[in-house]
Amino acid sequence: MHNPAEIVEHASEKPAGHGGGMHRWIGLTTAMLSILIAVCSSQANAVRTDFIARMVEEDGTTVRFQTVSTKYVVLQAQLQHIHAMMPDPPLYLAAETQLRALESSKMNEETTKIVQALRLSTKKLLEAVMPSGDDVQHFAKLIRNYRTELDAARKWAESYTPVIEVLAETTSWMEKAQLVSELAVILASLALMTGNIKWLSRSMWITSIALGITSIVILIVALVLTQGRLHRSEARLEEAREAYLELIKGNDNAARDEALLKGIEADLEKLKINP
Repeated sequence: MHNPAEIVEHASEKPAGHGGGMHRWIGLTTAMLSILIAVCSSQANAVRTDFIARMVEEDGTTVRFQTVSTKYVVLQAQLQHIHAMMPDPPLYLAAETQLRALESSKMNEETTKIVQALRLSTKKLLEAVMPSGDDVQHFAKLIRNYRTELDAARKWAESYTPVIEVLAETTSWMEKAQLVSELAVILASLALMTGNIKWLSRSMWITSIALGITSIVILIVALVLTQGRLHRSEARLEEAREAYLELIKGNDNAARDEALLKGIEADLEKLKINP
């Protein structure tokens, strides 16, 4: 095996007019560098395509997270409104104690009927404005489920960041390798054009070979530095995605919601008052 300097020295001693010599080696170098450019371009395009795809996926996941967050905030506001409509327990118990004391005292028939009518009116009013205990518990459980889903959606959306960062870094390395190889081709072409000035042509040729080797080193360094991080980041991303999908699958309340709708329809049917 000969090093590049020996090849140049040996090639420069051959006459260029017979199709050999340094021109042939420079042409071979240019061809090899062209292949290197194609490899760098292919790798850069593949990583860039993956980068764009991950960005689109991140946008979709972020929209999903924002949707769940909006639902959670709306449900929280509604629960606060329900809580505001509920009677204050100390005041309610105090009023109930006074009514029972009044009922236990000696009252005439008219006063007794008034107290009974007051109780019936109060009961109807409370039932009209205050939801039942089952409904409030179902609503509270629904909010807890959305809170859990919100945390899982946030974790899924945030898991895209490391993957995108690694892909962006890899794309940058590939583009640098491609740029260096393109410079190497330019120098090799100039070396071929200045073949009549041996020292200049030889210097440009050696420099183009050095740049080609540098481009290969950049490719190898990019793969070594980024592939391991990329695999680990994608594994965490997949884990977060599976956790979210499993969660929303477990939170499917279709059967419970259908039972609730049927219960509401039955209650509405019972509340119909025939003339």
